[in-house]
Amino acid sequence: TFKSTAVHMKTDKTAEVDGELSINGISKPVVLDVIWNFTGEHPLQSINPVYAGAFASGFSATTQIRRSDWGITRTIPYVSDELRITIETEMLRTAETSPATAGPPPADATDGSDAAGDKSGTGSDSGPAADPDTSK
Repeated sequence: TFKSTAVHMKTDKTAEVDGELSINGISKPVVLDVIWNFTGEHPLQSINPVYAGAFASGFSATTQIRRSDWGITRTIPYVSDELRITIETEMLRTAETSPATAGPPPADATDGSDAAGDKSGTGSDSGPAADPDTSK
């Protein structure tokens, strides 16, 4: 399991994502090197109706770890201790979000309320608050 703790933008398309990687019951800090590949209308929508109206964003992330840091030492040195981890992610949004609900609350909401004046942090409805964890 990886849980992000910070994002450090390097350029407009690259970032380092700090977080905790848990393997075998052991958690260690790890930095993912992330590249933003694309955001826009899904490139396959013109040939596959499944993607009609879909909005996509794609990211690639890489890191390298030593498996012995997580207590996995069997077969070392016959099998390398170093592991390269590569993550390819595509996220789809199939319905447009209205501008009134997209993004953070207005800058003038300094009393802790959202745009609807709700101070509960759950928005104007009674549903649960959005999970800010981006590692899912």
